[in-house]
Amino acid sequence: MEDRSTGEYKRVNSREVVNDSGDYRRYTTVSWGNKSTGYSGKFHAEEKWVEPSPATQQKYYGGYSKNKYLE
Repeated sequence: MEDRSTGEYKRVNSREVVNDSGDYRRYTTVSWGNKSTGYSGKFHAEEKWVEPSPATQQKYYGGYSKNKYLE
């Protein structure tokens, strides 16, 4: 999990797409909040793998490069 000032991330929806050129994309909707107020917001993340191998793939979402799963 990754934290923001609003609290911890929680993944609520995800779908995976592989296009004709072999790009692997995961589209994720995430809600966030904290334990006292509940989850009070959402954002959409697009993760793109540029290589098919799980050992070498990199993710891009929200304009930032990440190499960890959004969990």
